[in-house]
Amino acid sequence: MTKNFLISLDNFTSGRIHTMITSAFSHVEFRHLFSNMIGLYLFGDRIQAIFGPKFLLKLYMAGALGGSIFYLVHKGYLLSFSKDWRTQAQARIPALGASASVNAIILLDIFLHPRSIIYANFFIPVPSMLMGAFIIGHDLWRVMQGEREISGSAHLGGAAVAGLAWLRIRKGRF
Repeated sequence: MTKNFLISLDNFTSGRIHTMITSAFSHVEFRHLFSNMIGLYLFGDRIQAIFGPKFLLKLYMAGALGGSIFYLVHKGYLLSFSKDWRTQAQARIPALGASASVNAIILLDIFLHPRSIIYANFFIPVPSMLMGAFIIGHDLWRVMQGEREISGSAHLGGAAVAGLAWLRIRKGRF
C-alpha cells in the first residue's frame, strides 16, 4: 500500500511515479471513500451527461495528476525552505484519496453552471458560484494553516485542472 498507493515525496523520488494516479484510487476510511463517491456521483453524472464517459474519466485522471503535482510541490517547498523539524516531518507524510479528482469534477460543474443551486448538506440551498468560492477559499485556508489531515494543496490541484478544462471548453477545444 505504502509503495504503490500513497503519494509522497519519498515515493516520487524513488521512481514510483505511478502513485501520482494510484493514490486517487485508495482510501483509509469508509467515510472518506463515501464522501468522495457521493460527490463523484452527484456532479460526475451531469459532467458525463454533457461530455460523455471518456471525458469524465480523463477529467478524473487529470484531477488526480494535478492534485499529486500540487501536493508534491507544496511538500517539496516545505521540506526545502523550512528549518522547523515539525514542518519537515509533516512534509514527508504521504497522502491518498480521490478528493483532488472529485474536486476537479465538482468545480468544473460549478464553473459551467455558476447560477445553479447546490444543496449543501443535502438541504441548504446555496448558489453554486458561492459554493465554488467557499471550496477554493477553504482549501487555501487549509494550506495556510498547515494541512493537518486534509490536503488543501491537492484539492487546489484539482481546482486548477477544473479551471483549465473550463477554459478549454470555452474555447471549443475539449
